[in-house]
Amino acid sequence: MIESFMLAANETVAQHYFEQHVPFLYRVHETPDADRIKTFFETLTAFGINVKGDPEHIQPKTLQNVLKQVAGKPEETMVSVMLLRSLKQAKYSDQSLGHFGLAAPYYTHFTSPIRRYPDTMVHRMIHYYDENGINEETKKKIC
Repeated sequence: MIESFMLAANETVAQHYFEQHVPFLYRVHETPDADRIKTFFETLTAFGINVKGDPEHIQPKTLQNVLKQVAGKPEETMVSVMLLRSLKQAKYSDQSLGHFGLAAPYYTHFTSPIRRYPDTMVHRMIHYYDENGINEETKKKIC
């Protein structure tokens, strides 16, 4: 339950500042390359798993279903690792590009400032905007 609240907070904060059109720090995980997903799907057939989905328009739910199919089976770890290698690496960006793995259009790291420096940066940005307002001058200064 706590994890769900943390994800909701991260998404809400990211969406809020995206809609304010201000410079901000996002955690992004872009849609994987179709070729890599196609190769992953082809490899899955060796385990008797046939995936119904278009690698060109892959949805996170499709990949979640693959993981459900192998849960508790001997091949679970191998399939999980192969899936991770098929995905793009998550990164930080000043552009909100969405988070594929979470199926979230907006996402930031906001909820663990004692563990991650980017969370601290997000908190500093929020405090800055709260104390100075959101206007053209503050937008320029935060960059």
